[in-house]
Amino acid sequence: MAVELITALLLLWRPPEGFLPFQAWLNAGVLGVIWVSTFTLQGPYHNLLVKEFNPALWRSLLRTNWIRTIAWTARGIMLLFALMEVCFKAG
Repeated sequence: MAVELITALLLLWRPPEGFLPFQAWLNAGVLGVIWVSTFTLQGPYHNLLVKEFNPALWRSLLRTNWIRTIAWTARGIMLLFALMEVCFKAG
């Protein structure tokens, strides 16, 4: 997650040629969703489940983890398209 944060900040600070500012901000926003979800939902569930397994908490963890799954997938797709755009403009 630290590497993701550093790369998102670098894309905001010095985006490569062909990488539009809105792409950098959208990328950072989706990463923000991942971080907020991790620290407000999944992290606390993990901490409780480490102490004692509780089926209801485990189901809640699984249910809320879709937020991160969808966000990471969307971020990966966005970055893939941005990388293709940057590579094709450079080549």
